[in-house]
Amino acid sequence: MDLLKKITIITVLLISNITMAQIYEVGYITGKSNFIGDVGETTFINPVNNQIGDDWINGISLKWNRSPRHSYKMTIINTNLGANDLNSKDPRRIERGYNFKTPLTEISLGLEFNMLEFNLHEYSNLFTPYFYTGVIHSKYDKQILQNGNINRISKKNTTLGIPLVVGIKYRFFENFIISFEAGARYTFTDDIDLKFFESAIKKNTKVIYIETPSNPLLKIVDIEKIAQFAKSKNIITIIDNTFAT
Repeated sequence: MDLLKKITIITVLLISNITMAQIYEVGYITGKSNFIGDVGETTFINPVNNQIGDDWINGISLKWNRSPRHSYKMTIINTNLGANDLNSKDPRRIERGYNFKTPLTEISLGLEFNMLEFNLHEYSNLFTPYFYTGVIHSKYDKQILQNGNINRISKKNTTLGIPLVVGIKYRFFENFIISFEAGARYTFTDDIDLKFFESAIKKNTKVIYIETPSNPLLKIVDIEKIAQFAKSKNIITIIDNTFAT
């Protein structure tokens, strides 16, 4: 299986901010998340019906307003991220039947840019759309592809990524702001993939042996991708196709 770099969609995200001295803001974050990649559904934004269980987001945000147009922002969020091929409308994914789930903790630092003047010292404009980007650091359970199944192991992995977020905020009272935003996190990891094979390869490895469909769960392995990987390492690939015959 070739899982593309992970994209986490954070949407239906509500942020309540309390301003202090019109310069700093402290906020509470809640919302929903869903995964976009080579496992699970192909719908880009589907946080409400992704059927992976407890995918609610909880977190905090800290903001330093430097001008009416921009501010420095840090967020810390926790959620459960997962996907299931059986929820997909793609018959190839349904046949393959992969699924995974992992807790995810994310710390984000970046710049929030207001599209309209949003001066907390004045009431001339009570709302503005905004854009946020920066860098994220995510922590999650490592996943490995083993015998046609994706398994979660106890080891924790971390990765960096880029958040791309758009939203709108409204100032209800002098010191209270509500924000609604949707965003994608593109993370530089591929741990639900050939990382298992890469970590298992030793200097004396001569053969990669796979079974597809697997016995007894009939899991389908991406033969082409594994064979390409093996070829790049000058390793022979042996495929047990007995269960299909």
